This record gives sequence, C-alpha cells and structure tokens, in this order.
Amino acid sequence: MTKKPSYEELEQRVKDLEKENATCREALRQSESRLEFFTGGPAVVYTCKPEGDYGATFISENVKDQLGYEPREFIENSEFWADHIHPDDRMRVLGGLPRVFEQGDHIYEYRFQNKEGNYRWMRDEVKLIRDAKGKPLEMVGYWIDITDRIRTEKALRESQELYRSLFENTGTATAILEEDMTISMVNTKFEQLAGWSRFEIVGRMKWTEFTAEEDKKRISFYHCQRRNNNPQVRGKYAYRFVGRQGNIKEVWVKVGMIPNTKKSVASVTDITCFKRVQRKIQNAKKEWERTFDSIDEVIAILDTQMRVVRVNRAVIRLLNIPFEKIIGKHCYELFNGSSQPCSDCLQINTDQNKLFSSMEVNFSFLNKTFQRSISPILDDSQELLGFVCFAKDITDEKKLRDQIRQSQKMEAIGTLAGGIAHDFNNILFAIMGYAELSMYQVPDDTQLLSNLNEIRTAGTRAKELVQQILTFSRQKEHEPSPVQVHIIVKEALRLMRSTLPATIEICKNISISKPVMADQGRIHQMLINLFTNAYHAMDDQGGVLNVGLCEVNPDADAIDLYPELEDTGQYLKLTVSDSGRGMSPEVMERIFDPYYTTKEKGKGTGLGLAIVYGIVKRYNGAIRVDSTPGKGTTFRVYLPVVESVCDIKKSAVDPIPRGNESILLIDDEKAIVQMGRLMLERLGYQVTAQTSGKEALEVFHIRPAAFDLVITDMNMPHMTGIELIKELKRIKPDIPVILCTGFIDDLSKKQAKAKGCSAIIMKPFTHRKIANTIRMVLDA
Repeated sequence: MTKKPSYEELEQRVKDLEKENATCREALRQSESRLEFFTGGPAVVYTCKPEGDYGATFISENVKDQLGYEPREFIENSEFWADHIHPDDRMRVLGGLPRVFEQGDHIYEYRFQNKEGNYRWMRDEVKLIRDAKGKPLEMVGYWIDITDRIRTEKALRESQELYRSLFENTGTATAILEEDMTISMVNTKFEQLAGWSRFEIVGRMKWTEFTAEEDKKRISFYHCQRRNNNPQVRGKYAYRFVGRQGNIKEVWVKVGMIPNTKKSVASVTDITCFKRVQRKIQNAKKEWERTFDSIDEVIAILDTQMRVVRVNRAVIRLLNIPFEKIIGKHCYELFNGSSQPCSDCLQINTDQNKLFSSMEVNFSFLNKTFQRSISPILDDSQELLGFVCFAKDITDEKKLRDQIRQSQKMEAIGTLAGGIAHDFNNILFAIMGYAELSMYQVPDDTQLLSNLNEIRTAGTRAKELVQQILTFSRQKEHEPSPVQVHIIVKEALRLMRSTLPATIEICKNISISKPVMADQGRIHQMLINLFTNAYHAMDDQGGVLNVGLCEVNPDADAIDLYPELEDTGQYLKLTVSDSGRGMSPEVMERIFDPYYTTKEKGKGTGLGLAIVYGIVKRYNGAIRVDSTPGKGTTFRVYLPVVESVCDIKKSAVDPIPRGNESILLIDDEKAIVQMGRLMLERLGYQVTAQTSGKEALEVFHIRPAAFDLVITDMNMPHMTGIELIKELKRIKPDIPVILCTGFIDDLSKKQAKAKGCSAIIMKPFTHRKIANTIRMVLDA
C-alpha cells in the first residue's frame, strides 16, 4: 500500500512544481522568440498560383533543412503539399483557402509530414497579392516549424492543471475526495471549519458526514454525475455544512475533478453571515427586479469591459440561455456570436464621449434586427462605471419594409418582363412560322424536315419559357389545364444541370404518367425551387440529387401521413432528395414559413419553400419533408391526376380547318406580315396584308364589304390594335376582329373585348391554333 505523503512532503512538492512551472514558462518564452517573422528564424518562404490547383511557383532552399524535401518536389507536383498534410488537418486547411481571397491573408497551424515520415507542426502564414486592378497575382507565404512550441505548451498546460487542482483554493477550507466520498486530504482551514483534526478526518470520514441530512441526496448525486463526466453537473453550489458539535453553517462549495483520476477537490467557504445579509438585500431588491423584469424590451447592464452584469427576462427569452450562463459573458459573444467587439460597437463610441447613442443593428447570430440604444453609467466624479443597453426587436417591422420594397421590385420586373415578352414572342413567331411553312414544302423522311421540326420544337420551348417568366413576375396567370409533369421535370432538370457544379450527381427515375390539372408555369416554378433547395443543402461539397416521379394509389399509412389525400384517388408522386447536411426537427417545423431561412445572406430570401407549399395546396395536393442532420433531406409531393386524357389528345389528331374567306392582315413587322400571309393563303384564305394600322384603316374604309375578317397586331406605332378595332367597328360594326400580341395584360384584354374584339391569340402561334381561332370566329 502506497504511503500517504506528509504535509511537509506535500509542501516540498508544491515548491518543486513552482520551479518546474517557471522552467516551462522560460522554455516557452525562448521557443516563441525563435518564431519572429523573417528575423533569424528558419522560415520557409513560398509563392503559389492564386487559382486552379494553387500549385507552388517558388519554395526557398531551406525547406530541405526544415522538412528534408527538395523545392522542386513542391513545384513539379501541385498535389505534393496537400498530400503531406496530416489527414485530420487536411480538410480544415484546404477548406480555409477561400478565406485568403475574402480577407487577403490567413494563418494556419497544422501537421506536415517530413521526409522521414514524421509529422511536424507548422505555422503557415499566407497573403494574397493583387495587381492595381485588384486581380489576384499570386499567393505569398512562409512556414515555421512550431513543433517545440506545441510540445512546450502541452507540458505547461498539464503542469498548470495539476497545480490549479491542488492549490487554486488556497485560503479556503479545502479537501480532496476519493471516488467513494472518503476524504483523503484536508488543510488547516477545513479542520477549523469542521472542528475535527486532520488525523480524525483523513481516511476515516466521508463527505456526507459533514452534510445536513436534507442535502445528502443532492450532494451524492452531484458527486456521482461528476465522475460520470456529465458536463451539466454543477461545480459550484451552496449547502448546509455540519460541524463537530452538530452546529450547521451555510457554505458555498466549489468542486473540480483532478484530471485523469476519480478524485475531486472541494473548496468550502463559510457564507453564514453573508447569507444573513444577503436575505436582507434580496428583500430590498425584489421590487426593483419585478419592475426590471416586467419590461418587454431587451435590457442589459454591462461593465466597462462589455461583460454582462445583469439582464431582464426579455434577454433570457431572446437568447434561450439560462441566467447564470449569461452573466459574465461579453455582450458580443451573446448577441453576435463573436469573440471580438463589433466594428460599429456603440459601447466603444459611448465610452469615448460618455453620451447616449442609438442605431439599428442586425444580429445575424440571432437572425433578428434591433433598434439598439446605449446609455453610460457614471459615478459622482463622472467616471464611467458601465453601460445600460436597451434593444427593441424590429425584425417584423423591418421585414414588412423589405416586403414592400420586394413588392416594388417585382412590379418593376413584371413591367420589364412584359416588354421583353412582346418583342421576344414576335421573334419566335417569325422563327416558328417560317419553320412550319418550310416543313410543308419538304418531303417526308428527310433530314431537312427533321431539322425544321427541331427548330419548331425549340421555338415552342422558348415560348413556354417566356410564359414562365410572365407567370413568375405575376404578369400572367393561367387557368389550370392538363399538364404532363414528367415533361416539365425533365425540362427543369436540363435547366438545372447547367447551373449545378460537377460535384453534384443527378439520379432520376421518371415514369411517363397521367397529367395533373395545374398551371405549367407554377409546376415548373415548384420544381426549380425544390431542386435549388437541394443544391444549397449540398453546396460545393457535392452529393447526389435524386428525383423520382410515378403514379400511386395512397395506402392507409400514406393517408395517415397525408390527411389531405383521398383513399380512392390516384396521385402523381414526386420525390426530391439530397445527400446534404439535413435539418433538425426545430428547423423542419418552420421551413414552409414565409421569410424563414437558414441560408446565408445572398443565398435565398426564405420564400422558395413557402411558394412550393402554396402551389401544392393550390392544386389540392400534399407535401411532406423527412430529414436527419448529416444524412440529407427528402421532399415528397402528391398531386391528383386527371383520370381521362381523351380531350388532350383529340385536338392533335383532328384535321386543320380551312376556308376561303377574305382576310385583312395587319402587323408593323414585314417579316411577320409576309409569313402570316403565306400561312393564311396555305389555309385557303384570300389575304390583304398591311404594315400600318392607319393604311389598313384606309383600305378597309374604301371597301369594307370586301373583308370577312380582320387580324391585327396589338402593339403598332401611330395606331394600336385596340384603337384600330374601335375605328373598324365604326365603319362595319359586325366585322369580326382577331387581336394578335406577344404580351397583353388584364386591363388591355378587357379594353380589347370592350371595343368588340372577337378573339385574342398569343404569339407565337401555330397553323392549327390560328386556323381553329379563325373558324371559331367566322362560324360563330
């Protein structure tokens, strides 16, 4: 059995530790003095490319002395440096390279394998060099071997931990407790507090013998949890201490584990008198505290070092942190999640001029915006004692302002989109029309016919894209119609593929399925938002985007998960999953809330999934998300299918209707007029074409009976299509008029109908579309 050290031996051991501590500190100081940048230290200087693989372009010769490698080994192999970084440090180091471009410089400390196969700790400082225009030229840096410093710091920490465990509570009643709560060592102060001698206590008595009966269970629980490494167990607390004569004293104890053992050190302070005074003070403070805590605005009292001295309950509710974990923390740690004061810190400004100051502050750490005010606390000599900080949450108010601005932006985008749509649809009309006309003149089963068909197909896709732009900008709303979702999914994936990084793989399992009743533009918008959300979940780290589409009949389990579904109906099931970071249950509860987002600034508004939810509900569908942190996310969308598709296919097989009536055709663009004439003449009609509304009106005025129908463009110089309709109706009230346009808003559509417009047809249109519209109008 090991002999217990005497008090004198323990005292000698303390002196030895103090000497060892001083020796370690001197060794650390001497080691750090050798690390001065470019001043006598063996720093390895290097330069490397600021792009691509960041390959080295220069390494100083002393790299051979430091690591044993020749400079050319780094220069000739661009992967050499990364391959020799310790595997545990590699991702951290490589992941920090973008910071060089953001901050202009960066410092790493990592392990690097030398020629002999051993890992050495290196300090790597790198700076980005830019030219006068700000373009990166090269990255310049240097390495220093800090292995000795790291080892010295580790040895010093271990020495200090032992020293603190034994002597940090000098001056108080101190005891060392074994695993079974037996007291193995006490000091003189503890003897005086307990009334027992060291000889009577050590090895003979347990901690619970000095504890009041009503506190024993709690103290024993803390003791066991501390040895089970429970980080939540309290290390400081008050309890009732029982002395030799049975007298009870109120004490404050601080307990800490001795590293690598099951022993703990307890420092006990008699606070009986303090408690007596404290109770009197607490009674006096209660009224003030009730008033302080009843204020809804966030209030914090800070000392001159920006540490929290006192907060009201509004702060605790905001931070969701216990009161005891707030007090003593720096304000920028709590409210901004930073280790340094904010660059626009109001306290610093108030500290300098000792005046009240206020400003709007965005705390991204809390995802909230506050109107923050700071007032100095001064003593009778006008010396600064601290600050009182007031903060009013204006997040919702600011969001409302942002929503108004966003609404104004969308209105401007919608106006611009309308103008672009008109011009672009005119161009598409000429492309698609001439392609279709040419197809009638080309023999079947030829490559030229196939090429022309591809041109028409591409034009149709461009037309649909314009419709999607108008839908997104709220310039155009469509009534629900049968939509082939599998076609839109493939189109959306093709669109996304060009924007996704090569590190993201797309896996798809898309079945041809029945259509759903919806607006094609909204379905496309829903898909893009789901795909984009999956992409952001994986970012540049890469992963797999899985997209599935199939028809299902919901079973009982599905009905339980999706109460909106009918157990007798058939549904289209869309599955979008990613292998990204996943979400916690708290985040999943709010993902469909408007403006709620976990993305960084610039990566989203928080509207995407809210829009998806709205579209699904609009078409009587259901949506569900499943996610696990670190294991990805899966969205499942159910949309009811259209049971019959006969009406969809019918129009495609009916013959194109023809006629022999006389038509007056007006458009201000020659190419469209010429193409329109050829299109209508091929359908059997007699066509008179004009490129001016005024000239067309003169021709019609001379012989109005010669025309059975007028087809006019909407937007023309000097006289618009609506104005022309008005004048034509004055001359011949029963003349039918078809209005053609690349874009029309609801107001213009109502005006055209009011002036007598028989039908409105959107450019670009096909032979079948114009032929059907003409017959519909003439045969009405």
